[in-house]
Amino acid sequence: MHRLASLLRMHPKLRRLFDHPVRVLVAHGELRTAQLRRCGLTDDDVFSHLREHGVLDVAHVKYLLFEAEGALTIVPRGTDDQAPLVQAALDRSAANGQP
Repeated sequence: MHRLASLLRMHPKLRRLFDHPVRVLVAHGELRTAQLRRCGLTDDDVFSHLREHGVLDVAHVKYLLFEAEGALTIVPRGTDDQAPLVQAALDRSAANGQP
């Protein structure tokens, strides 16, 4: 079954069945509660993840990204928005109608 799902994910239109778009959960230190709800997460889920990764204040987070396969990526303050991987994620997020 996993092999079939992996093969189907290779097809762009079918990928949407398995992966959600990248979502920005924190932007410039501020929680985006509507995006949290869309991902089925709570403030406490975010705060716990940040603490587990040594971040003790959400103000130190430039972006928290909810990746296509469900992982959370912390982009610390001071990171250049033009860094290729950050820009790619922000572009994908914007392409999916996120402000």
